[in-house]
Amino acid sequence: PHWGLPRCVDKKQLQWHYWSAQSKWPLRKGAYGIVEPHPRSPQVDLSLVDLILVPAVACDVRGHRLGYGGGFYDRLLSKPEWQHIPTVGVVFEYARLPSLPQDVWDKPLAGVCSESGLFLGQP
Repeated sequence: PHWGLPRCVDKKQLQWHYWSAQSKWPLRKGAYGIVEPHPRSPQVDLSLVDLILVPAVACDVRGHRLGYGGGFYDRLLSKPEWQHIPTVGVVFEYARLPSLPQDVWDKPLAGVCSESGLFLGQP
């Protein structure tokens, strides 16, 4: 299996790089103190991406997500080349809520994963 991890670029965008425990380039602290791939790590080939795990503060049963306020994933997932890839939000069960407010640019996730299981978004 291949793992792709995001790296903050210009404090506005995410760039995805391959990573493995045997990687030539170790992970390092990047923007905001978040551990991320080295800039020289190979970039991910989008045609090989099967799923995106999306971090969240909270998600609702319809797949709407409350992020961390930077808009990184909103910008990424609005790009046409990323829109066909399924997304699953990752939260603790207490943060899986009946509903969340949404904005016009919010794209619902295909599902939400917590320690209680995987839940597909409801219409």
